Amino acid sequence: MGIKLVVDSSSEITQEESKEMGVYCLPLTVSFEEDMFRDGVDLSYDEFYDKLSEYESLPKTSQVTPYLYEEAFKEILSNGDIPVAITLSSEISGTYNSAILASNQFDEEIHIIDSLTTSCALKLIIKYALSIIDKYDDPVEFVNEIEKIKKKAKIFYLLDTLEYLYKGGRLSKFSALAGSILSIKPIISFDDSGKVVMVSKSRGWKKGISLLSDLVKESGEIDEKLGVILSYSGKDSSIVDPLKQKSESLFSLDVNAIPVTQIGCTIGTHAGPGTIGISYFTK
Repeated sequence: MGIKLVVDSSSEITQEESKEMGVYCLPLTVSFEEDMFRDGVDLSYDEFYDKLSEYESLPKTSQVTPYLYEEAFKEILSNGDIPVAITLSSEISGTYNSAILASNQFDEEIHIIDSLTTSCALKLIIKYALSIIDKYDDPVEFVNEIEKIKKKAKIFYLLDTLEYLYKGGRLSKFSALAGSILSIKPIISFDDSGKVVMVSKSRGWKKGISLLSDLVKESGEIDEKLGVILSYSGKDSSIVDPLKQKSESLFSLDVNAIPVTQIGCTIGTHAGPGTIGISYFTK
């Protein structure tokens, strides 16, 4: 009997990666008007950004269904293992509730963890969970450890445009227009309750990167041994290069060895292309 992880595609874990990692990665769905796609299954990230630029209205992202969780739990339990689901923040998606609903269909032991974050911060939590999973015979002790470490996961995003926040109803038309004229670049993160919050803003991209770097420094001592991920939205990975250079003052790690991950639909829908981010753990 072992522990098996069930995660979701908001973690930026691809289907190929999930097979290599030995986790079940369930897709959220993305709808462009009448066309519905399974994130990372029917629609690659590059294809997502192509469509994002083609449509006037924002796509809709939908939670992982209870049925998908039921099927994953059923398979894991049939193999004599115990499912532990780690979901994106319940404040931005109903995926956590889907996992709870599915778990209620079984009498066997199943654990559900609300990560209170998403994207590459969630990916780091999952990678940490996998690094310790074999050390635990008791699933409760394992879950308690993940509940502790998730509170130390940090993520910051610097957005290039306010357009998609406006389209998503998170910003007024006036604020979006004024922000565009003044070249305002917002920085978003997650608060302790798992809500998306704007933590700062700058005038201009270069100042935004410096401000992002300052926020990382102020967040606490970084636990480099648990990993760092740089990320970007859109199709051009080179936009993260200035942040990579700035990271030389943040980490003792070889910045060229820090993995760079493309941001998927969960953040990409509301941030738009041109966003860069950094994810890590504090001590």
